[in-house]
Amino acid sequence: MFLKEFEPRPVRLKDNRIFERLELVLGKGNQPLEVIITRAVQRPSQSDLRVVWKARHGGRATPVLLVVLYGEKAALCGPSGDLPPVYSDLDSLRVERICRSALEAPDRHAALRFLHLALPEVESAIPGLRNEGLFATHELEHGMKIRPDWLKAMERARAIFPLRGRPLLESLGFIIEPLPGPASILRAAKTKIAIAVLLERNESPDISNLRFSQLSPISYAMTKAEEENLPFVFIIADSIIRLHPVRQNVGVGRRGRTETFVELNLNLLEEPNSGLLPLVFSADALKENGAFDQILESSKRFAGDLGIRLRERIHSRVIPPLAEALIHARALKKPGAEDLAETYEMALLVLFRILFIAYAEDKDLLPYRGNELYRSRSLKQKSRDLVKILESGGFGLETTHLDDVVSLFLVVDKGSQEWQIPPYNGGLFSSDPSVVDCGALLKDIRLPNNVFGPILAELLLDETPEGRGPVDFRSLGVREFGTIYEGLLENELSIASTDLTVDKHGAYRPVRKKRDQITVPSGQPYLHTFPRLSGRPHRKGTLRLYCPPPPAARLRGNRPT
Repeated sequence: MFLKEFEPRPVRLKDNRIFERLELVLGKGNQPLEVIITRAVQRPSQSDLRVVWKARHGGRATPVLLVVLYGEKAALCGPSGDLPPVYSDLDSLRVERICRSALEAPDRHAALRFLHLALPEVESAIPGLRNEGLFATHELEHGMKIRPDWLKAMERARAIFPLRGRPLLESLGFIIEPLPGPASILRAAKTKIAIAVLLERNESPDISNLRFSQLSPISYAMTKAEEENLPFVFIIADSIIRLHPVRQNVGVGRRGRTETFVELNLNLLEEPNSGLLPLVFSADALKENGAFDQILESSKRFAGDLGIRLRERIHSRVIPPLAEALIHARALKKPGAEDLAETYEMALLVLFRILFIAYAEDKDLLPYRGNELYRSRSLKQKSRDLVKILESGGFGLETTHLDDVVSLFLVVDKGSQEWQIPPYNGGLFSSDPSVVDCGALLKDIRLPNNVFGPILAELLLDETPEGRGPVDFRSLGVREFGTIYEGLLENELSIASTDLTVDKHGAYRPVRKKRDQITVPSGQPYLHTFPRLSGRPHRKGTLRLYCPPPPAARLRGNRPT
């Protein structure tokens, strides 16, 4: 029985003809979270879910989460918003764990905070895991499970999982040494390793309060760690355990120290992923050259390899076909040097706009987690759709993919109150030719899905031994994007006047022998470094490209409060 320990009670909705029987479970506090449970023979439609949700919510401040069970699956709708998020085909046990954690929150505000973080990740490979720029997500999802100590770590985790607070830390191998005030030092044997702060149920790691001298708990803990010269900070909040590095520049997708961390919600973490707890958070793991350092090094290697793969795809399978598509869209029959330079600039502008948005979504600088209107139209959702399209047979002749991407460009440029996005205070997305030379030229471009779709897939998807999936842009730092940008500025776009091959030095040359492999067919665009193939010099400053600043610098300053 779903949430049997809460004893759901029947509830009626006026004019409800969609679901026969509805049950209600209440959370804690004033105007508590309401979880409405019902059953269906098959997956309900999004419209049916929202109709019932709105009938129950009725515009109240009370958050409502509608759960529809069908077979072994479940659908969710809620908990708030004019267009509440909908999730379908979820594992019912996973949904039950989420509902249980939300209902046990001390009040509706805490329940909402939890749900806004947990629900966008409900379809992720590891529910209950938040990895904010510390490790490569791929390493946590796949690399960990081929470690020789993974099975032993899972076995150890079984005894630790039910514990909370001080017993949890002690079972992870720490000796707790209280300090004056709300912090403690954690020791591994005789070695001081970390500062730990245990939060009360109504406290948040990021919100200041009197108990922490009007600082946020994480800021307070960081200050104590600096005073004690300790490398880590632990935040413990009921079922949540969070680990921050104190030193600067730790993490593959690092941000500020308070924003770079790895976190587990033990109420949501599933048994097949349980080894993460001792391998990342234990005293043994945090010793020098322990599992933490090993995972971090593996993450760096993965991020470096990811950057190389992305850079190679951009140079060979993104920019050349995109430039060719733009040449055809502009009806350039015999493009000259200026036409090619302008087309290259247009292709790079599209590229940098997409990279900007993809990076900002993964860094939570755009509201992928918190706004359903944005999430359903995001590049991250687009990347998941592309996987399904590639698996089901390919692309059609519509222009929907470019249309969707262009709509994101416009929203980021102008802002959207409905999507909770402020106007971007830069020129990267401008259509004003006085700001970005080729911005106006892109306004009327239309590319069919069978042309733009594969290009977008090469940019947003990555192929690993585990299969094809969205690029983890969180694992890429500003340095990787800078390398991509600088490399593209060192190239120019040309049209091959004859079939080209690549010599042993990696340079293009005309095909001379039958055994030469044709790399670029005659008539196709290709990128190459200066000077031109013919040896004729080319002026390096002809491309007037807008160089975007790091997304964090622009968007964080504009984030709504």
